[in-house]
Amino acid sequence: MDYLPALRDAVALRDDGQLDAAMDRFKALTTEHPDRIEAVLEAGKLAQKRGDWQDALIWYRDAMGVSRHNFWPYYLSVKLKQQRNDHPGCLEDLEAAGRECRGRVSEEEYDNIVKLTSDLRTVVNGPPAAELQAALLRNTTPVGRALPNAVRVSLIKDEADVIYESLESSYLSGFRYYAIADNNSSDGTRQEIDRFAADRADCIVYVVSDPVVGYFQAAKTMAVARMAITVLQGLGHPVEWVFALDGDEMLYASDPACDLFGILDGPDSANKRMLSYCFCNASSSFPHQRLDPDMDFLRHFDHYETFHRNTVRKVAFRYSAEAYLEQGNHYCSKVVTDVDQLIVGAEFGLVLRHFPVRSIEHVRKKIVNGGKALQAFNGSNALGGHWKRDYELYLEKGEGYLSEKVRQYHARSLT
Repeated sequence: MDYLPALRDAVALRDDGQLDAAMDRFKALTTEHPDRIEAVLEAGKLAQKRGDWQDALIWYRDAMGVSRHNFWPYYLSVKLKQQRNDHPGCLEDLEAAGRECRGRVSEEEYDNIVKLTSDLRTVVNGPPAAELQAALLRNTTPVGRALPNAVRVSLIKDEADVIYESLESSYLSGFRYYAIADNNSSDGTRQEIDRFAADRADCIVYVVSDPVVGYFQAAKTMAVARMAITVLQGLGHPVEWVFALDGDEMLYASDPACDLFGILDGPDSANKRMLSYCFCNASSSFPHQRLDPDMDFLRHFDHYETFHRNTVRKVAFRYSAEAYLEQGNHYCSKVVTDVDQLIVGAEFGLVLRHFPVRSIEHVRKKIVNGGKALQAFNGSNALGGHWKRDYELYLEKGEGYLSEKVRQYHARSLT
């Protein structure tokens, strides 16, 4: 039988709910055309749809044999094994994918292999949840060696309650170079940045005014990174690594024997192009109306939701003219061409403290600022959609919505 027409007929049977007949067609096609991968993948997806996950994995393994340089059998196998919590099996597939697909699949497909590898290695090889939780609740920031080869880049708006602590945390981690775009803050954020710069006179802190309200995070971040790289080069301080950190984020090395300098300067360091680290979201047992400025910042929070429950990745990268951050700083494209160029921070105890919901006062500012930024943004509606929903609900329900949102966040984090 002609392969493609027969494949389309089998797919039509599947879509029509005739699953047994469709599977018979897929099996016949794989027998008659053993060098074609499409029917093998479709048989695997159909087996998965029917709940026969072991059969599905066999089909995906067969597909790897038919075309070992094809992205899709590895990807489908990994996603199914993730659902089954077979993380070691996922890593086995990803190791093969990274090796077999390098230079043979699209850039987007290989980036997906790198992303999945980062997330799975974080969960499998990172510190255990209880150990990490205990380390975070010590409310300390280990002091690391100075980083001559890295710059922190930040887009900031109305973060006066956290920005000093965030910058100071970076200083203790080793950062001496900062490039910050302040997006029309009106709550004293700029004064807190200036206070940090005065307190840490051994740092170079560049601050530019960003008058554009729209939600253009990726473009703005790369523009500030390019400025920082250029200016520091001109001043005789060449840097290569860019850390795009928000004002409510703080890097934390839970292993005191391994600081950020050591992570970046480890074995084969010249070959490394990207460093990943994942959120540990802070929360408190009760919602604060506002943070107490006389109280140590970290002591407002008595719980961390570690990455084991919800793995959200952020990255630093070795700068190049082609590099481009994804919205949210969750990945940087045109940087990694080989999974071996990735450093997984969790394998060294490195995570990212995140303080997304600090107080009712903070949430009000965040929702209003986010909603207005999206109103001015003419890009994809998929970007920042949660801000749009929150802003609309706030306008509809008023202050009561803020209190409920904070309570729900803390309750969800503590369960």
